[in-house]
Amino acid sequence: MGNNQSEATREFHENYAKAGDVEHPTRGHIQYYQNKTIPNDFVFLKEKVTEDPTESAEITNFIQNRISIKHPNLTPCVTHLQEDDNYWLSKKYIHSMAFGESNKNLEGEISNNKKEFLNIKNYSEPEMWYLANSITNVDLTLSREGGAYHGDIQPANIGLTENGKTQIVDSALINMGKSSYSRMLFDKKVKAALSPELLDQLKEKKITPTCDASRQESWALGMTMLCAGTNSNLDDFYDWSVPCLKQSVLNERLNSLNGKYSPQMYSFVEGCLEQSEDRRTSMENHETYLRPYQREINNMTLDFKKTNVVKTSTKTTVVVPATTKKTEYTKVVDNNDFLNNLTESLPAPARGDSRLNIDYDNFFEKPVTILKTYEGEFKF
Repeated sequence: MGNNQSEATREFHENYAKAGDVEHPTRGHIQYYQNKTIPNDFVFLKEKVTEDPTESAEITNFIQNRISIKHPNLTPCVTHLQEDDNYWLSKKYIHSMAFGESNKNLEGEISNNKKEFLNIKNYSEPEMWYLANSITNVDLTLSREGGAYHGDIQPANIGLTENGKTQIVDSALINMGKSSYSRMLFDKKVKAALSPELLDQLKEKKITPTCDASRQESWALGMTMLCAGTNSNLDDFYDWSVPCLKQSVLNERLNSLNGKYSPQMYSFVEGCLEQSEDRRTSMENHETYLRPYQREINNMTLDFKKTNVVKTSTKTTVVVPATTKKTEYTKVVDNNDFLNNLTESLPAPARGDSRLNIDYDNFFEKPVTILKTYEGEFKF
């Protein structure tokens, strides 16, 4: 019998001492280690063990691919450790990944926000847009460069630095590509922000569910945003014993965003939480919508209540200089026919008006209600 350690493994154990084992609600079994010379430096290790050399090689390739992805809001994997344990008739291949641990996470912050009964803290609109943007960017980066979305977006997995920046650990890496759905299927302690279509399949115990992965991620993003905007947690919205949504609670708290935040923020979260998967906004559409506002978002200054920005996640507003004479009427058209019908449906004095500045790049999969104001504001 013997144990073969790599140089990286020996170096790690020289610098870190084991501080304990934990059953984490979203990461499974993990081990905490503390830096021997820097007491405030903690990392957690996640292990994957196999006796199959082919599987071990596949694990190595998967880990190396995922840890090569760099993003300012993605928690980096500090190191990948490999050990071989030799027994009389078998050999174990042990893969360990070390991640830096954030001091806080969104779930804990939400809990703290609710502690003072008469002084409940709410996230500001700029903070909400920053949260939405950072999660969207990380998720799409993982999908494009790592071959899979994050897979478990929820407040417990959104780490926060001391200055309020998000740090997200790659769930697909920690769980070796195992989805939150499959983990919930075989472990009742696991909780995740599953969409309505996945909840239905989970109740039927389908081994291989079908869904649009991008729109499942969008649902989880919307649930995370709703938790942040209403100081809620996932337990408020799910009955895990069934499992199913508490639809009345979800509707009530979603409606509470309308007025507390701008119509654009309400519309963004509403688009994430469409019950119909076909009508739900995709992560790629979120990216398109958020792209023009990156500077304001990252400076935490984007607040639609205080600016003249007129885009929303499901609507586009066209503004022309206001006049004193107004005539209003409403028409509903499909988005596919929107551009073709626009010119013909405008009042005659407005057709061909060079003052119209229409943004064509952000139409979502919903009918558009058009409120036209003659020589005034045109809202779509």
